[in-house]
Amino acid sequence: MAASVVGPTGLRSRRGAGIIPGMHRGLAAIAVTAALALPASAAAETRYVDTGGADISACTNSGAPCKTVNHAVAVASDGDTIQIAAGTYAEAATVTTNAVLTFVGAGSGTAADASGSTLIRGPDGVVDQGKPALELERGGTLRSIRVRGGDGDNGGGGFDEFGGDGIRFTPTEAAQLELVLDRTVVLAGNRDPGGPALIEEPVSAVTVKSGPAQASLSVLDSALVGAGSNGDAGAQNLRVEEAGARAEVIDSELGAGPSPGGSTGTSVRKGAEVTIRSSQLIGSIGAIVAEGSLIVERSEILGLIAAMRLQANTSPATVSVIDSQVAGGGLGIFELPGVSVGTSGAGGTASMTARGSTFAGAGTGAVIATEGNAASVDLRNSIAWHFPEEVPTADLEAAGGAITAQHSSFTTRVEKEGGTVTPPGSGANLVGDPQFVDVAAGNFALQATSPLIDRGDPSLVAPSQLDLAGNPRSLDGNRDCLAAPDIGAFELAGQAATCLADDPPSVSGFRVTNKVFAPKGKSTKRKRGRAAVSAKRKRRRVKRGTTFLYRLSEPARVRITIERKARGRKVRRRGKTRCVRPRRGKTKPRCVRFIKVGSLSAQKQAGRRSTRFSGRLRGKRLRPGRYRATIVATDAAGQRSRPRRVAFRVVRG
Repeated sequence: MAASVVGPTGLRSRRGAGIIPGMHRGLAAIAVTAALALPASAAAETRYVDTGGADISACTNSGAPCKTVNHAVAVASDGDTIQIAAGTYAEAATVTTNAVLTFVGAGSGTAADASGSTLIRGPDGVVDQGKPALELERGGTLRSIRVRGGDGDNGGGGFDEFGGDGIRFTPTEAAQLELVLDRTVVLAGNRDPGGPALIEEPVSAVTVKSGPAQASLSVLDSALVGAGSNGDAGAQNLRVEEAGARAEVIDSELGAGPSPGGSTGTSVRKGAEVTIRSSQLIGSIGAIVAEGSLIVERSEILGLIAAMRLQANTSPATVSVIDSQVAGGGLGIFELPGVSVGTSGAGGTASMTARGSTFAGAGTGAVIATEGNAASVDLRNSIAWHFPEEVPTADLEAAGGAITAQHSSFTTRVEKEGGTVTPPGSGANLVGDPQFVDVAAGNFALQATSPLIDRGDPSLVAPSQLDLAGNPRSLDGNRDCLAAPDIGAFELAGQAATCLADDPPSVSGFRVTNKVFAPKGKSTKRKRGRAAVSAKRKRRRVKRGTTFLYRLSEPARVRITIERKARGRKVRRRGKTRCVRPRRGKTKPRCVRFIKVGSLSAQKQAGRRSTRFSGRLRGKRLRPGRYRATIVATDAAGQRSRPRRVAFRVVRG
């Protein structure tokens, strides 16, 4: 299902070039996911369908299959599998019963080639819109099948008619239902362009509406194509609508085939939630979020007119972009931002957060823009860059709202209508050319000479995190023997130097200011008369608390362990002599042992340092006696210093 698409400005999809690895997930994991979508049924059957069959039996014998998918569905029970041979099945298959079924075909072909596939094709319209190929009210599983909606027909006059959806998953009852698409290609039907355009509900490859149910869609290693060969404007690859509707897309393509620019990559509306992982979205607009939630992880979004549009009216619209590449505006004929985050009406908020991602724009609008006071963008370890540079526009533009950035790269900004943008080059942000490998080919990986190498914030990166190309997120790209994340979606690999291990930290000059002291705070015991006067005079002479002084060779976490000196007795066990707690009547041979009572810990910088000690641990005063303190420093690499000790005595105060 790999594809490579070049727009008018040379903006190229990198899916076929291997930028996103792992297109084919393990079959075992897929089988487990599909199994979870099916209820247990001891009497589950396999129903067979073949173009040469006959609709006269229950289809449970592979030698006597049904002829149509609809007949197999009609005789099937909950949990059954419909096994469909290669061929074309021109019918609108509808599952409205209580059965949750699995449809297994002989293959899905590719987005552009149906050869050898099992194709369920919806009927063409007759002076109206094309019909869906599959309507599922209770979900189920599709595996290795090709599904295509019927073509629209205006009868030679009047308005043009859209094609039909490939799949409609629209539950009509209150339940938690799931649809799984595994190695499946789904295409919407073609629009009949015989008349003027008619504004109506757009056609989609897959439509998910929750209705009264909780409707969940899982797409694994599949392709969804909303635009037919006519490049239908307004078509959508995946439409998820209403609260309770959720979709997760993994290792898949939303938009490919003959006319990838005619559709929207995905449309998230009215409180729906969509997650895109290790996938590719291609369309005239990569993603539209109208009061819903979208998460994009290690994925690529390509919009030939615009990359993403967030719009909120009365409810929130949120997008999170992580380790991903977002490019838009390749046509350059509309004055639209690459990514727009806007609000209209009262009560709605629109926000986008980006971590370790690259945003590139080639249109006449800014790369990222906000509109409205309740719109916000937060960039971390990310790039916003407009090309070609001769087009007079900005990387970031705030027409109301706010755009904040840290450890990110952008050069130009526009503030208007009360909007604010973090100044370029301020803080840990960088300005100038990011030095991409090949902008014309859509390759936004960094060259080895890029100033963005190892300039990201390490605190944002998890230990096992990967970049868009599948490399570890933090590598030593500038050969300084320190691993740090690069800014943008790609980590520069293969540049690490051969480095000697750093020396462990060292602690020197460890001592205490008061070797004899009393804990700070008032004593709980009170004395009367002359004894009280004597104790008061004594307290005046006793110092309160102490301070540990030492020198560190490098920044490190310091731990000072406090131990009380106590008597013990020697015992010999397993050839070793130990000092243990004495028991009554058994005090010889005598020895000295130390009992841990607590510790002090803090992060310290290199040089002369100090740690104050009140003589209290966990709020309790140390009881009078002899003690020792042991200091150990641990650096960022986990190396520990040699322990250093100092003795002190605690007295009554």
